[in-house]
Amino acid sequence: MRITAGLLQQRCGLILPKFAKYLDLANCNIVTLDGLRNCTNLQTLILRHNSISIISDAVSNLPELWKLDLSHNLICSLEGLLKVRCIGTLILSFNNITWSELRKLQHIVILDLRLIGNPSLEKDPYCKFSSRVRRCNPGSFYLPFVSKSPAFP
Repeated sequence: MRITAGLLQQRCGLILPKFAKYLDLANCNIVTLDGLRNCTNLQTLILRHNSISIISDAVSNLPELWKLDLSHNLICSLEGLLKVRCIGTLILSFNNITWSELRKLQHIVILDLRLIGNPSLEKDPYCKFSSRVRRCNPGSFYLPFVSKSPAFP
C-alpha cells in the first residue's frame, strides 16, 4: 500500500496533513514512503509494523521531523536518511539493517538510536555492540538497546 491523500486524511482526522505534527501509520501495510511531501510540519512519524524495505528520500523532505519509528519492517537500505542532519529519536529495531548500512548514518546527530532485533548487527561476536555503533555513528548519544541485547552483555 502507498501513502495516499485519503490515508493521510483518515489518520490526521480533522487536521489537514500539511498542518499535522504527529502521524501514526502503524499497521497500514505500507511498502513505500512516497506521499509524505505535503506533511512538512511533521515532528513525529510512526511507521512501525509495515512492509517498508527501503527508506526513500521522502523522509529528508520533512524538516521538522524529530522522532521516526520504523521498527518491525523489512528495512535493509537507509539511503533515504542521507540528507538528514539531526534527529531526536530514530527507531530501526527489528529490521534487516547491516553494519555497512548503519555506517551511512555517521554524519547524523542522533540522540536516541534503537537497533535491537537486527540479526546482522546482533550476531557480530567480535565487537561490543555499543562501541561498534558508536564508531559507526559517533553522533548517537543514547543507546537503550545495548543492555537488552542477549548477544552483547
